[in-house]
Amino acid sequence: MAEEKAEQINAAENERLDELMAKFTKGFDPGTYAKEIRASLPKLVTNLAPGSYNHLLALVFETYDRFQSLQIDMEAWLQHRYQRAKIARPSNICITDETLFALEVEMLRKLLEPIREGSNKDVFWLSTRRAAPTWACEQLEESAKVIEVFKTDICSALKSPDTTRTIYINLPVSVKRTAIISIKQSRLDACKESLSWDKYTGSDLEMTAFYQLYKSYVSTNDPARARASGWLPPLCPQTPRSSAPEAQEGDLAKWPASEPTENIHELLLKTALWLGVARGLAAVHLFCDVARLFALTGPPAEVTDEHLCFLQNLTHLRSEGTRAFLSPPLPCDATTLPTRNMDYFADVQRSGHRLMTGLMDNMTLNWKDGSTKFNLSSPPRNRRSRQREMQQLAQTFVVPRIVVEAPSTPEDDSERNGQVAVSFHSEA
Repeated sequence: MAEEKAEQINAAENERLDELMAKFTKGFDPGTYAKEIRASLPKLVTNLAPGSYNHLLALVFETYDRFQSLQIDMEAWLQHRYQRAKIARPSNICITDETLFALEVEMLRKLLEPIREGSNKDVFWLSTRRAAPTWACEQLEESAKVIEVFKTDICSALKSPDTTRTIYINLPVSVKRTAIISIKQSRLDACKESLSWDKYTGSDLEMTAFYQLYKSYVSTNDPARARASGWLPPLCPQTPRSSAPEAQEGDLAKWPASEPTENIHELLLKTALWLGVARGLAAVHLFCDVARLFALTGPPAEVTDEHLCFLQNLTHLRSEGTRAFLSPPLPCDATTLPTRNMDYFADVQRSGHRLMTGLMDNMTLNWKDGSTKFNLSSPPRNRRSRQREMQQLAQTFVVPRIVVEAPSTPEDDSERNGQVAVSFHSEA
């Protein structure tokens, strides 16, 4: 009875997944988008200007060699046009923001690699993840919200272009700045994970040696069963096709009729849609945030030092030319597990869930004043765990009128002497 109920729920979720895929592909064909981009690239790179939407698409879709050549040309163009020395970064902590932005652009290149000319990378469409339809539906629903907000922001930029764009986080060293950097890093990790079939571990069981051994055994000896469990991708994944030839007003693939959009806007929107059905929420979120930093046209004849610094950051980007691989699962060692700092791993797991919740709660991370708009979805929880309490109970027991305690530790001695003991543990 329980299995029959679970099958009914799974079938209903798969129907909802089909409906969401039809919403994304109404007026958009993911299977032919690669040809459209390759045909448009020669025109996009003509009269290229740094900071434009054309520049963005060239950054993420051009081949490695062409990417390097274009960036050198853009850097020379910028230096010849403004003839100023390199603008120093606002502060030393901003090198973190520069590194993070470079990683984000490089991640976009890896996410969009199947579209690039000469690539034969596989794409694990969300429509093929039938073993976990609830997760796939959640990704598509949140991606649709992000795309709608992105369309609104781009239309607003057409009316009043923003000349204060920057890759720097406008916050001093603080807990909130650290939280924003953490959620951006979590977004990068989720994007990297979407490059493979396996998604994030959903339970503690997946971190055990038994689970990994069983999964490997079934995948090797019974591939059909492994595919039914979602451990292996389908043999012949079907590329999603357009659910309707044309998108209507109000559809996800349609810009508002009241806004004067151009062909470059269509390519931006289709790129976000492709990432939505191919990679998921984190990839869409990342692309939309990076695209918000660019504009329809190139820079004006006169720019401020802050704007020039931003343009220099864009032209100094270089591609790694390497592939991203996920580390293999590392199961816990049952012999050393009891001696590990389990509170640390529990805290990391809670932090990861809290950061991904923050990604869903915020449609963008590009805020002019993050201190007034960013809040953690929930306050940090107490790290005191039940296992630590049980260990303390095992070390300390009470008898009538006599208290027997465990031998004192160096930390206890330092507290008695009125000192503070600080130690750094390298295991965790």
